[in-house]
Amino acid sequence: MRYFFVFAFVNLGLTIFLLKKEKENRPSIDPEILHHNMEEFVVKMEKENNELYERMINYIKEKETILEKRISSAEKKTFIRKTLLLIWKNIMLTI
Repeated sequence: MRYFFVFAFVNLGLTIFLLKKEKENRPSIDPEILHHNMEEFVVKMEKENNELYERMINYIKEKETILEKRISSAEKKTFIRKTLLLIWKNIMLTI
């Protein structure tokens, strides 16, 4: 049991040592460069968002146009059917 605690303590110490070394070896990033990169990213995302929004608007307009044409066509067909039905009824009544 004593070896377990020694092993755990050594392992913990080694882990802490390696984390400190890794932190020291990491290059520091200039805050101004980071800020500039973030600004570029945000501008890029806004541009892409606007493009996608425009594409969505155009897609919706296309679908609305198609739907309006179908509704108009259906209304014309319904009107013609009703008119023919009335004519047929009038013919049948006169016979």
